[in-house]
Amino acid sequence: MTYKFDFTNDSGWNAIDTNHKLNTPKASNFVKYLEENNVKVIIRYYASSKRSKTISLEEYKHLSDKGFYILPVYQDVNRKSTDFGYNNGIQHAKNALKFVKYLSQPEHTTILFAVDTDFTPDQIEKYIIPYFKGINEVIKNYQIGAYGSGVVLDTLYEKDLVDVKWLSMSRLFYGTEKTFYSDKWDMRQLAPDRVYNGINYDMNIIKKDIDTLGVFKYNDTVKKKKTLVQILLQVFTAIKNLFTLFLNKQKDVKLKTETESDIESLPWMTTAINLIGTKEIPGRVHNKKILDWANNIGGWVKSYYKNDEIPWCGLYIAHCMREADIPLEISNPLSAREWLKFGEKVKPAYGSIMVFSRKGGGHVGFYVSEDTKYYHILGGNQSNQVNIIKIAKSRFLGAVWPKTYQSDYANNRIIKKFDGKISVNEE
Repeated sequence: MTYKFDFTNDSGWNAIDTNHKLNTPKASNFVKYLEENNVKVIIRYYASSKRSKTISLEEYKHLSDKGFYILPVYQDVNRKSTDFGYNNGIQHAKNALKFVKYLSQPEHTTILFAVDTDFTPDQIEKYIIPYFKGINEVIKNYQIGAYGSGVVLDTLYEKDLVDVKWLSMSRLFYGTEKTFYSDKWDMRQLAPDRVYNGINYDMNIIKKDIDTLGVFKYNDTVKKKKTLVQILLQVFTAIKNLFTLFLNKQKDVKLKTETESDIESLPWMTTAINLIGTKEIPGRVHNKKILDWANNIGGWVKSYYKNDEIPWCGLYIAHCMREADIPLEISNPLSAREWLKFGEKVKPAYGSIMVFSRKGGGHVGFYVSEDTKYYHILGGNQSNQVNIIKIAKSRFLGAVWPKTYQSDYANNRIIKKFDGKISVNEE
């Protein structure tokens, strides 16, 4: 087989990108065609000018009603090297956020930015890296993705400037063959351009788990309108909480009345605390204790997890739950974001499982306490060990609690000072 054959193989395509609006009578047969082929994700455009390729709110609602997920890509005139650079990154990020607000795009989902030219490594260093630094300066609560050549994607990912890598269909671009065969891409566009009933589109293959890719639907963004009374109550509650924090400053504050010994009696937390200090072993030798956690869980986890170089924050949570006789209930306990599907959703509280965003993936750990800016998280694979660290509240995705273990502890927040390490990218 040749590189061209491998690269254009469309087996398993499950997404499309198009510059056509898909809520028109002309597009109705095309949308049916996508439904019949089990397409899940439609990539549409954010653009700074009012161009026909730009997604509208009505189209967004229409496609969501049809069951499709949306993934937006910002591209207006991103072709020449001078279209990039730091200042343009700042401006384009601001332009994209206008569409985010217009569509009420949920936080922690993805915005892609296109680099639709075969730039050299020198041009990438001079224009593309500063461009994405500008984007990162503006966009804080969303995943950032890039569309482009292999060398563009790999460079940006290595510099921690993107979360999602979308490989261009242009197979002769710099570094694309290497990236393609390395399998280190999240989604890729398939040549050639296609036409169906007058609608131009490109097939795509999405390899990244859809729960971590950052796609979304309109129904995910709809919130019930709040009455004036509800708003006033929320404002009052916020002021009261801030006042409580101010009065107590660095003192420990229990918002419930359980004793410390009662709180620490949660069975999974007993295991979790006892494992503090457990470390992975660098090199070819691996920590048998960590490997035993996978062996005891069994199934595909046992056969897959053969070394402690594989991320193990989810494995640590799974082990603690298993030791407490709590059913795991999820198919992939090694995936941090998969834990959002576990149990039932709760507010952050002592012992709850906390899921966070992270460049290139996610992180999961147990709530211990918090302060005004950070959650204090007991977790595994935090600087390659089990410990307690501080994680910014801006990265919080959700908290869950075992359905089979009902307790008032699920409402117990602990606000206190903690002088531990502030973590920005757990590993």
